[in-house]
Amino acid sequence: MADEKKGNAGDQNLGHVLLLLLKFAGWLLFIAAGCLLVLARPPSTTIADRIYQTVPRQEWNMDLIRHIGPVLLAAIACTPIGLVIYSLGIQRRKYALPVSLILSGLLAVAGLVAFLRYTPGF
Repeated sequence: MADEKKGNAGDQNLGHVLLLLLKFAGWLLFIAAGCLLVLARPPSTTIADRIYQTVPRQEWNMDLIRHIGPVLLAAIACTPIGLVIYSLGIQRRKYALPVSLILSGLLAVAGLVAFLRYTPGF
């Protein structure tokens, strides 16, 4: 009887750990896409540029921009996988609603729409 309970607890714990990992991965990928966007944008003009009369780079780094789309798609993919794990666990009534997973997925979808809308050539 005790071994049976430990076996069931291990199964439920694995689903919970996977759900937490997918939440973390979704947010991490969304933040990584934001970091890529910040790194790709042209630098702003500083006071040193004005003093030495230098012109900073004016164009976006398109080598970094092209990586944002796949990162956002990976962040979006975490949401349905997590919801499947949640739906399997809800039958046993063990998991709470993964609000942060859904929120990260919605933000990643909005980011992908903006990426496709404002990036030429994609």
